[in-house]
Amino acid sequence: MEPFTMNYLAEYQTFESKNELNDAIDIHIERNNFALNETERSIFLMLSRYAVKFPGVAHLKSDTIAKAIGKTSRTIRRAIAKLIELGMIERLEFMRSVAGGNGANIYRIVHPSASTRTLPENTTTATAEATKKATEPITLKNNKPSNTTDTAKSQLSTESDVIKRGLLAKIPTDIAETLEIFFDASAIHRLYGVMLRAKASINRLLTFESDEYEYNKALMSVLSAWKRGKVRSLDAVIYEATKRTARRLWLIDRGRATFNL
Repeated sequence: MEPFTMNYLAEYQTFESKNELNDAIDIHIERNNFALNETERSIFLMLSRYAVKFPGVAHLKSDTIAKAIGKTSRTIRRAIAKLIELGMIERLEFMRSVAGGNGANIYRIVHPSASTRTLPENTTTATAEATKKATEPITLKNNKPSNTTDTAKSQLSTESDVIKRGLLAKIPTDIAETLEIFFDASAIHRLYGVMLRAKASINRLLTFESDEYEYNKALMSVLSAWKRGKVRSLDAVIYEATKRTARRLWLIDRGRATFNL
């Protein structure tokens, strides 16, 4: 009998490299910072550690996770469901090909640009509450402003939010969500302009919408390195990353056009 291996996980992996996986983990943690409790965060990081050999995919039993985290299996299942709901992971049932029956679950780290999670209007999650507290003016119980300074600050905050939402609405969805995590309206406007100029330097007919996944993946890679202090000039590195992506996609399209002639 051949020794048991986990090479079958290769067909399920969601990332091309460990670095790409690490970038995705950083984005997920940043994006869902206020929505995760300690247990959910620990489980996500544990799955991430087990998902290194085949980037993005791990094969674990709930009992194994429970023992490592020090929680009950019921708590683990509830936390896993939360991570799935947040669009951070997905769970695939695994059927043993030899012995039959269900085995441990296969967990995959979802690529951040593929996550379609949206919060309902009446949500009561920590993320929504944190956002609400950050944007609401501080008022007394009689609803009158505490002072002129507070009122002015709240007005500026509201105006900034309106500008930011209007700007993000004009940017392709995945790229907008990535930029929104890290930057205010002014920085988003500047950096998206950098991306537009980089793309146009290759071919003005190229669009982000046609290959948004690829452009957003390049952007997330740069931002992850920037957060780790490995990028000195963010604008310059985003420009080069976008330009390389645009050139690669343009050459692919040219090859297809030549082949079809």
